[in-house]
Amino acid sequence: MSKTIRTQHAETRCAQRAIPNFHLELLKFFGESKEQKGGAYVLTLNNETSSWLRRQLENELAHWDHLQSVYVVCSDKGAIITTGHAFNKKNKRVRSIKKTTRHFMYRRQSKKVNPNYSGDYNV
Repeated sequence: MSKTIRTQHAETRCAQRAIPNFHLELLKFFGESKEQKGGAYVLTLNNETSSWLRRQLENELAHWDHLQSVYVVCSDKGAIITTGHAFNKKNKRVRSIKKTTRHFMYRRQSKKVNPNYSGDYNV
């Protein structure tokens, strides 16, 4: 999900009201829009959408362990090229892929890379 631009006021209110970023993203994708004065709009989840979303999330969580090894290959424009499950040499599913794309790209471009560094190089 893409990063949402928020005002300082929105950041403060989310912190005060314990509203997580994930919920804001769900509202962006599934919320019902209602126009306000001045060109702004309010996004809310109606009961039907909220119930449907709960069922979808529960279904996804029930399959979470199986889906941890899933990977997606994307083009430079963001189109999904293919998907799959990561396997190790013993033909067992890998629980997670440790190297990020950014990390991999940096390693290819750089001559000196700390092999013990497990974070993101922010390229």
